[in-house]
Amino acid sequence: MAVRTQTAANSLDGDSVLHVLVSGPDVHATIRLPASGPLVIGRDDDAQIRILDPQASRQHALLHVGTTVEVEDLGSTNGTRLGTDRLPANRRVPLAVGQAILIGSTTLLLQYQWVAARTRTHGHFYDRLVAECAHCEGDGEASFGLLRIHIAPSTGATTAVDAMIEVTRPGDLLASYASGEYELLLPDSGLGKCQEIAAGIAEALGKVATGPRLGLAFFPRDGVSPGALLAHACAEVRGGEGKVEGVVVNHPLTRALYDKAALVAKSNASVLVLGETGVGKEVLARTVHVRSQRAEKPFLAINCASFNETTLEDQLFGHERGAFSGADRARPGLLETAHGGTLFLDEVGDMSLPMQSKLLRALDCGEIIRIGSSEVRKVDVRFVAATNKDLNDEVKNRRFREDLYHRLAVVELRLPPLCERKEEIEPLARQFLQVLAKASGRRPPELSPAALAMLQGYDWPGNVRELKNLLEQALALCPTDTITPEHLPAEKLVADASSPTPEDTPMSGVDPTDAAEAERQQILAALAKCAGNQTRAAKLLGTNRFALMRKLKDLEISRPRTNRPTGMLQ
Repeated sequence: MAVRTQTAANSLDGDSVLHVLVSGPDVHATIRLPASGPLVIGRDDDAQIRILDPQASRQHALLHVGTTVEVEDLGSTNGTRLGTDRLPANRRVPLAVGQAILIGSTTLLLQYQWVAARTRTHGHFYDRLVAECAHCEGDGEASFGLLRIHIAPSTGATTAVDAMIEVTRPGDLLASYASGEYELLLPDSGLGKCQEIAAGIAEALGKVATGPRLGLAFFPRDGVSPGALLAHACAEVRGGEGKVEGVVVNHPLTRALYDKAALVAKSNASVLVLGETGVGKEVLARTVHVRSQRAEKPFLAINCASFNETTLEDQLFGHERGAFSGADRARPGLLETAHGGTLFLDEVGDMSLPMQSKLLRALDCGEIIRIGSSEVRKVDVRFVAATNKDLNDEVKNRRFREDLYHRLAVVELRLPPLCERKEEIEPLARQFLQVLAKASGRRPPELSPAALAMLQGYDWPGNVRELKNLLEQALALCPTDTITPEHLPAEKLVADASSPTPEDTPMSGVDPTDAAEAERQQILAALAKCAGNQTRAAKLLGTNRFALMRKLKDLEISRPRTNRPTGMLQ
């Protein structure tokens, strides 16, 4: 006998209403039923009871809610079961409280209850995002959306979540990232539906919060990796800068830099990117290209330090047939190939003076001549150059042409080293692990809190490139799903992160009356660098732990009590 859809008593708030509990692959949700009306069950974007089971049809079944509840199979491919019985197609069958509808591996259970809206953690969200990317890889028709949502932190969390839950569907995953920041995964959804949900959430939040900001990333349009999609969605929230694979902009320094790059990109001005080796200069150069009107044209890159003068000239300008021994056919250089687009000259400070003169003509006149030819060819190229050298110093020492420097450095963008933007270590590490694991055909491992603490405590003299290389090593050494300190070069990370700086070392000639205070300050500095770990601090000071403990007592320094994450190496 079908259940009557009236409220039942004795719930926590004195009222309990009819719900359907949906449990299956990638979904566990409770859906409150309306007082009346048909509800579509299936994989369709617009299904009121949306399930992501691969055995479900787009419009699989109907749930008829009125004075009673009935279920109707809509002629689905794989059928609908009520208990062990397969339902006949296009015929309503009564559904009682406690009875389960089975569609593939998904169970739908009719019950009385009230369930409060809840958000998941960022870690759970990221795992689902990784799984969704892996699931959709190689499927030309697969797509899904990702939303980043920012609201004023003063807005009540319960109020905001309630507003968003009203717009989301079963199977969508809402997570809390930080105060006033949320993430929403929209699996198996087309672009139109994602935009519709985003608009609905913006409208709902606009009624309860001040100035909500949303950023939408769509797979595969905006990226195919978790890192790229998150970066795109975050960039959309901030205004759209940096939609390039590998971009992480989590620090005010880099945020301001990418804001400037977005403005510069709209012009044709030459750009000089400055920064240490491995800091991410090419990623920034690509961002300038992607944000420019040349984005649909080629972006070509060359490392000027990798070639001798003759080979570099050939790479840039090309040659005619017979120009030199082995030149059996004509070949255009990068300047011709990049016509209409952007040419990135990495390590431009290592270019010889004769080559600098030839490059200057291409910059000034947009003209080149192939090796072995007298024909002048016109090229339209935007130049972005990069170097880790001080070109002002190179100009003073006559190793770099001043006129070329001014032509290249119309706008300078200086990338800070990774040690000055440590907030970006964790997202960069997770992004690298995702990419490296995919190349190895395995699930990307998590970073344990202790391993992450070690990464964040290191100064990274090799910058982003060193971080990627170290994680590649850790991935090779990690047979499990979690990278722990034992998979990292602990001796290097601890020793290098704790190496004394000049201000930590007492200067010679210290007044003997201040010797004790100087020693005290040196010990305190070592303990601070080693996060209170006395064994490492003793090693840094060139002594042993027991001798250090005696010194702590003699100098009346309280023994530090570390609060290390579980698993941190001693």
